[in-house]
Amino acid sequence: SRQSLADDLRIAVTGKTIAGLMGFTGAKAEEEALIREATDNLFALFGREIRETGLPVIADLLKHEHPAVLLAGLKFLKAKADKIKPEELSDDFIFSLLHHSYAPVREEGIALLKAQPATVLLQRKEGILQACLSSFENVRNQLPPLIQKMAEADRSFGIAAAEYLMPWLLRKETVEGLHNSVSRLLCNELSNYLQNANKDQALHLLYSHYPAAQNVGVTILEKYTDRAQLTLPQVV
Repeated sequence: SRQSLADDLRIAVTGKTIAGLMGFTGAKAEEEALIREATDNLFALFGREIRETGLPVIADLLKHEHPAVLLAGLKFLKAKADKIKPEELSDDFIFSLLHHSYAPVREEGIALLKAQPATVLLQRKEGILQACLSSFENVRNQLPPLIQKMAEADRSFGIAAAEYLMPWLLRKETVEGLHNSVSRLLCNELSNYLQNANKDQALHLLYSHYPAAQNVGVTILEKYTDRAQLTLPQVV
């Protein structure tokens, strides 16, 4: 029938366009606009066919060396979101996106995490905590709401997260801005999970040379420490 012929033609065009995207070699910046335009046109004209694209094809796009082709693969993946369960995406895949050198890819990785319920996020807790120490500021700064969501679902995670992150405030920064990111997270989203930190830990943070660590020390003293336990020299 004409309809089946039209459907076959649309599938064929979609397949050839995807093959064309896969044909780009290297990672030339001047190719990015062309790839983006081809991707946008494909979505505008063949959105239904894209949603029917198999995961193996999308996986090939996601492995491509050109960041713009990888980004096209991510858009394909998002188009199938209603047919894919979050737990079907591997940790390796999710966190490879968060550590990608191409900023738009990292943003898509964050978006994939934001779409997942707390129960699934808690299954990925080790990778998410490591990502809180990312060298990429756009990753670090978008994770606090997820950390809060996870801690509210499982208080033991909130306590463990605080204990994991606190020592990083007493170490030399591995990347500029890391101390401030960790300090803000501990003083805000994780401030209700610092009760395991004792007076000595709080003072250790306060005596630090790092202002970000001092802020956390103050938070612990204000919320969890009996000030009557402090000696006069410590108060001074």
